[in-house]
Amino acid sequence: MPADIQAPAAPLPEQAWRRTWRAFASNRPALGALIVLMVIIFAGLVGPYLVAENPFSMVEAPLLPPGDEAFLGTDFLGRDVFTALVHGARATLLIGIAATFLTMAIGISIGAFAGYFGGLMDDGLMRVTEFFLVLPNLVFAMILTTLFSPSMWTVIFAIGIVNWCPLARLTRAEFVRLKSQEFVLASRAAGAQDMRIMMRTILPNAMPPLIVSITLLIGVCILFEAALSFLGLTDPDIMTWGLMIGASRDYFWDSPWTVAYPGLAILITVLCIALIGDGLNDAFNPKLRKR
Repeated sequence: MPADIQAPAAPLPEQAWRRTWRAFASNRPALGALIVLMVIIFAGLVGPYLVAENPFSMVEAPLLPPGDEAFLGTDFLGRDVFTALVHGARATLLIGIAATFLTMAIGISIGAFAGYFGGLMDDGLMRVTEFFLVLPNLVFAMILTTLFSPSMWTVIFAIGIVNWCPLARLTRAEFVRLKSQEFVLASRAAGAQDMRIMMRTILPNAMPPLIVSITLLIGVCILFEAALSFLGLTDPDIMTWGLMIGASRDYFWDSPWTVAYPGLAILITVLCIALIGDGLNDAFNPKLRKR
């Protein structure tokens, strides 16, 4: 067989993907959570164009309760809570998803190299992973955002750099399990290069458990962003749900709507992501699917 021809990998066949989707769709909580999450994402993408007001503009009297004058009330500066909620959805979801992509890039790369090559590379990369694992994630993220100027990209970098370790360990375990399989050995015998085997043969077959972990990571990144915003360590010129909570926390007892609505938005979003992750776990796992 020519060296430039790779033996066929063993990706999940199309019927398996269809069976996985049917298993996921039969999970009503997961399917309902997916629908709700799509509505939230749609609101984050389209809402700022429909609600064109500046979320930082003072449009009404301060601390107005929800009613005719302000649909969800106003905060202590007279800013409309509904407008801030709609605009905050985009920034919150963007930071969560972008930080997840950074986490994927770091975690999957380190785990893939460690699991595939083994030996000294495995030992060295896993020692680095263990070093990051013992660091308190939130404190480390706070230090990173404090060292640099608070901006959206600083927050994305800080969140991504502290959450990649579990994904790296899972990727390593999958590569160690798959690299001795027959279809991988056939690809190596056909003359395929290591990077080609890693990216086109092993990684597609390692994706089912990684997809579940990545899905849950989005919720974790959103919670990290909310925590950093609550502590005032993010860009104060970008409206997020965490910033709404942090700015109005001193007025919670007198005007709970200023904190309750963004808090409820975070709760619903993270809960939907967790339910989707559980549904994917059940759908990809044959034993759980049968149960």
